Amino acid sequence: MKPSFLYQPFLNRLSIAPVCSILLIFLFNTALAQRGYDWRTRVDIMVERADSLSLKSQQTFHLDRIIKVDRTFKNDITVRETWFYTISEGKIPIFQIRYLIDSTEFIETYYLNNGSLICLERYESDFFSPYDEITWGKVLFFDNNAIKLHVSVGHSRSKEQDFNSTAEAIETFNKRYTELLKNLRLNGVKRS
Repeated sequence: MKPSFLYQPFLNRLSIAPVCSILLIFLFNTALAQRGYDWRTRVDIMVERADSLSLKSQQTFHLDRIIKVDRTFKNDITVRETWFYTISEGKIPIFQIRYLIDSTEFIETYYLNNGSLICLERYESDFFSPYDEITWGKVLFFDNNAIKLHVSVGHSRSKEQDFNSTAEAIETFNKRYTELLKNLRLNGVKRS
């Protein structure tokens, strides 16, 4: 007596081709869903590594910068910038610039991957406040020199210019990075 079709095990009735195609569709959809987060994971790992390195091996130097207020020279402001940088394996994964104008402290932090900007942070805080709070902040995440994510908090109280485009942010980074490299060369810092 032949067993009835209803009593055959479920897996014996399935053909291998539909099972494989369902499995491939599932894997393909999962890969596409995670693809959008690859740059975030990559940037997060690099930022975490750079922060960890900077806690262990950060170097410092100071520069004086003149900020033009108007066309005359009498109103210009001289600002003392403190530069922090870290060198790892001959490359700079992070550098930070801090300066004070009136009672507002400005912090600019740049995270790099092989000389390319991956994250830019700008913060303002009240220097003389008893509370350690940020009054304004902006974080830009980059992938291939394009802003992928932009986060702002608070309201800027300063007259410092904000970025109107990706090009302005990259230009600001390039100026700061060039200034850092120039001062490292002048101070005899070797980067292999």
